[in-house]
Amino acid sequence: MENLSVIKTPSAMHVENRMATLFVDSEGVLVSNVKKEYVSLEEMDENYVHLKSITKGTSVCGIIESQYISSFNKDYILYIEREYSKIYKALAIVAPSGWMRLKSKYTLRFAKSKFPIKLFANSAQAKAWLKEYL
Repeated sequence: MENLSVIKTPSAMHVENRMATLFVDSEGVLVSNVKKEYVSLEEMDENYVHLKSITKGTSVCGIIESQYISSFNKDYILYIEREYSKIYKALAIVAPSGWMRLKSKYTLRFAKSKFPIKLFANSAQAKAWLKEYL
């Protein structure tokens, strides 16, 4: 668990790791701001440990925000299918550009997740969709 920084505030817990900044927002949504384009399986494992520590075994709604979301590869998709189903009850992915959403949609069509995953242009749209799962 190196490179970990935890800041507790009245409304949320923030965790910094090599892959992302994680926090629970005021509406109870777990937000992951991915910091880098290429993520190793080791970094995904580290991030997963931090996700589990934040959620404490409770299924949550989540948002993944990243300018790099289009670089999801097969390993990442398989990881989402296998491990993230233990954390998320719904997952919104925010991809700011139309091109990124198109590439992400193509990649995610191969995912066979046990929870709904949907792409959005911005966080406001993502949060509106997640409200039906909160």
